[in-house]
Amino acid sequence: MSGTPVKIGPFTNGLNILNEPTTIADTECVELLNFDVDLDGSIVSRPPIVEISNGIAGGTHYLGMFISTTGVVYFIYQIGTTCRAYDVAGNSWSTIASNTIISNCVQYQNKLWLIADVTSASNGGSWEPVGGFTLVATMPRGIFGCVYKERLFIATGPGSTNPSRINFSGAANFSSWTGTDFFDIANGDGQYILRIHSWAGQIAVFKQNSTYTFGYDSLPTKGVTQLQSNTIGIASTWALAEFENTLYVLWGNYLYSVTNWNWDQINIKVPFSLYSYKAKTSWTDFTVSIVNNRLIVRFYDNFYVYGLKTRAFSMWRFNSASYTPSSFIRYPLLDSATGQTFYMCADYDKSKSRVYKFIDTVNGTNTETFDCSITTKTYDFNVPYTFKRLFHWGVDLFAKTQVQFKVIPIAYNIPVTWGQLNSQGIKWSQLKSWARVLDVSLDVTDSATSANPTNVRTYIKLVKSLRFRQLAFRIVSTVDGSINTGPLRIFSVTAFTSNKELVTKKIS
Repeated sequence: MSGTPVKIGPFTNGLNILNEPTTIADTECVELLNFDVDLDGSIVSRPPIVEISNGIAGGTHYLGMFISTTGVVYFIYQIGTTCRAYDVAGNSWSTIASNTIISNCVQYQNKLWLIADVTSASNGGSWEPVGGFTLVATMPRGIFGCVYKERLFIATGPGSTNPSRINFSGAANFSSWTGTDFFDIANGDGQYILRIHSWAGQIAVFKQNSTYTFGYDSLPTKGVTQLQSNTIGIASTWALAEFENTLYVLWGNYLYSVTNWNWDQINIKVPFSLYSYKAKTSWTDFTVSIVNNRLIVRFYDNFYVYGLKTRAFSMWRFNSASYTPSSFIRYPLLDSATGQTFYMCADYDKSKSRVYKFIDTVNGTNTETFDCSITTKTYDFNVPYTFKRLFHWGVDLFAKTQVQFKVIPIAYNIPVTWGQLNSQGIKWSQLKSWARVLDVSLDVTDSATSANPTNVRTYIKLVKSLRFRQLAFRIVSTVDGSINTGPLRIFSVTAFTSNKELVTKKIS
């Protein structure tokens, strides 16, 4: 008897780490690392991220982008106390302003307007690649700025005398600041403004735990402030992204999509959690950015990836956790080598000097070694009260590297020795009942290597016969992100099982 085939997958709904592994949907999984959920329902390994060697020590805090009249694209970074411009195509750096801490910048009238942070020793101003930096002594300092109806609005933010204040410039003249042109947003509510964003004909104002909008017809002094949420704000200045008229906002560990000021939490099944793999100093712990049809949320050292078309989550980690990219910023031109769009990333670790490049396609040039892994839900095949027999199982996939396949029977009580308790440093307070001293699961591992020179879809049959009541499946492979090792693509898993005897113990 070869058993009844049961198809597992496709995993169209992606990651679910909220619910107990036996209760999640068959189309969900409890681990999905360095995979994307594709539109056809398969899961595919992500493209690589590569380091650009020409970095400058002191960390790289992304501020904005500037495109010159000659078409040169500059990415603007704050590095230590110096603001610098990086010519991506020319792979060269130039200094904009020294002894100045810039918090944000915008482009207007072919100039880059730089907003000085409240902690800066010098004020902000404008910059041109040819003319250089011009100080604007009257420009207010603040945390963020945006352009709205031909005026520059600057939110003062934390550290200022009035952290709820927004100053605005003269019409079409960002060098004109009177010092009396301002308005306050819920002044004295104990919160400060973290971000302003010109959106849907208004200025969205995000405070720590509340959100407002501001708009006007003719003059800012006649504008109207409206409360949009009295309970939801934003986690940090850079925890916002816009995609197809929808805002995505991180507040605490909740990720919201905002359409017409209707708030919808989209990470209910994937609660964001703190994870840190090394000691570091970060210029910000939270960023939200768009990479084509993905939303990438950095929550401390975790990268949560949400498919904007598939509406499914996965997680990414970079180069065995040694790379620390922050916001992904799209370069407005195509990559000359691949003809594809690509993204630049700063480094959120202040001790690093890296600048990263991410091309959203697999090619033969860019490589980054990383592990891809998926762990399915725990299956009892709809019969929890019997033991089953697994005759064999298999995976429908496309692979060019060695792949490890694990079937993990979930055992309620198996023998545990005193030596195991001692070697693991288990305390008495961590022990369970005598029948089940520890949570222990077994795993049966097999592997297969498929060079796959003809690039065809294959089926790997795994002959592992075992007796179980519940089990899960895990698939792991190491790739370098290039066409030589991938992309690794998994379509589905098939298990051949049959029911055996009923459980005999009171607790199994």
